[in-house]
Amino acid sequence: MSKIKCLLKIPLKPLYYLRKRLKFWLSGVKISLSKQKSIRKVRKNQNEKKKEKSLQNKIAMVSVTFVVGVLFIGLMAESSRLEGKVAQYETKKSEVSAKIKDEEARTKEIDELKKYMQTDEYAKEVARDKLGLVEGNQIIFKEEE
Repeated sequence: MSKIKCLLKIPLKPLYYLRKRLKFWLSGVKISLSKQKSIRKVRKNQNEKKKEKSLQNKIAMVSVTFVVGVLFIGLMAESSRLEGKVAQYETKKSEVSAKIKDEEARTKEIDELKKYMQTDEYAKEVARDKLGLVEGNQIIFKEEE
């Protein structure tokens, strides 16, 4: 080395410090490069995880939408079936209401007939028609055969 010193006539001490600094700088560059590589890997992993989460979220949303759609269709079918039953019950209700009105009119007629049957006039009519009885001053005419 001393021969090299003499030949080049360059002091080696500054070169030694320069070399040391260069090594330090290179090691820093290596560290920063390795950090950048690890950061890239981390970001890549994060992006992959985001993509997976996004895909999972999309699948979940589609699944939920499908389930809600199926439930909605089921409810609509049940609703139409119930509307049909309501219509049937409405027609039955109107029929029963008409029958009730008829029966009420018939009951009223029966009540009037019952009141009439309790009068003397009805007793006279039955005696005339069924028993052939007459009052004291009436004359009976019979048709000849």
